[in-house]
Amino acid sequence: MDHRWPADVTIPAVDQPLRERLRRLCDYARLAPSVRNSQPWRFVLGDSSVEVWADPSRALAVADPEGRGLTQSCGAALAFLEIAARASSLTVEIDRLPDATRPELLARLRIVGEAPPATEDPWLFQAIPKRRTHRGIFSGHAVSPRLLDRLRQLAESRGAPLRIVEGEHRRRLIEQVRAADREQRGDPAFRAELAAWVDPDRTGERLGIPAHRVERAAIEAGERTRLRRFAVAPAPESGQPDRADESGASGAEQEQETDELCPPGVAIDLMIDDLDALLSDEGAERLRILAVSRAKGTGVAPGAPHPPQPRETRRSAPQRPADDDELDRGSPVLAVLTTPGDDRASWLRAGETLARILLRGRVDHLWASFLGQGIEVASARAAIREALDLQEWPQVILRLGYAGDLAPTPRKALADLLTDG
Repeated sequence: MDHRWPADVTIPAVDQPLRERLRRLCDYARLAPSVRNSQPWRFVLGDSSVEVWADPSRALAVADPEGRGLTQSCGAALAFLEIAARASSLTVEIDRLPDATRPELLARLRIVGEAPPATEDPWLFQAIPKRRTHRGIFSGHAVSPRLLDRLRQLAESRGAPLRIVEGEHRRRLIEQVRAADREQRGDPAFRAELAAWVDPDRTGERLGIPAHRVERAAIEAGERTRLRRFAVAPAPESGQPDRADESGASGAEQEQETDELCPPGVAIDLMIDDLDALLSDEGAERLRILAVSRAKGTGVAPGAPHPPQPRETRRSAPQRPADDDELDRGSPVLAVLTTPGDDRASWLRAGETLARILLRGRVDHLWASFLGQGIEVASARAAIREALDLQEWPQVILRLGYAGDLAPTPRKALADLLTDG
């Protein structure tokens, strides 16, 4: 059934009609990351081309009024499509924003021939069904400078520089992200929009982030609430990063709600406003100690909900900006993806580059998540640009690190996204 994540990664047979090969490749394009898992794209299939269109019905009017995140999401889908095509020995040309009279048409990918894939394309293609957004705590294992250099070089080659944020700049970045987070949580319109995208009524649509119905009211009221349950991986004793399944099989997509969205064993509840748990020494260590105690069979049984903590304990992580050591524990790497310009073409390029960074990271078992607050709040974005001494425009704020695997979020059926042109 095409609403499931592919259980294998198979290149379409070359003896199939080209149109059918392209249809199969769109099945991978729909697995791209998107803001709130809104999947704001649709595909129009031709005899030798695929058009990528934005779907404004899935736009976020409050968090993304300009359509930056929507365009970046579609750019990621375009990159997944291109990678799948090149891994299938197809030569492509891409026309971006080809028709000014039809602004929702973001790109047209055309097949112009066949050629053996570049060395990296099959690896990136294999990583597509392994990619997830890991919103939880990363392990304490450091990301190698060599891998970060590869990601920087990749981003630079795509015209969207990746800035690894360190030292005083890290402190400034987190300060602005926290300020943006407070501003969003204080906005009833933002809370209502967020609640709509974690609404269990969307289960049938296969959109949004799975959550329990009771949590929608809590989000709208601005209360602390669990978006998801996440695995917490202590730093491996061997000194090696956790390894994802290398078989290429991602398994069937899960419809379970939060309690089943993590691997068996160790789990914690992550609060949607608990930035300190992600970015600070005290917050990350508190959750990591809980994970270790569960794994060893002490305190709470593995996989069982932990007892509610008093509000003062739950909010015990420091409210001041975290220093370098604290950030290293909670988020081994903080990075900002930038572009020289800040128009729709730049947003599309940022999305394409982001997709390649995420897949290249997964090849080396690296996970990523996003700190969207710092981009979605205009004043924070401007302050971040100034605080980091950027000449370019910040487009995406990334957290990178190692952790255990997790189940994929829902995806719409290909039949609901693809139109025959």
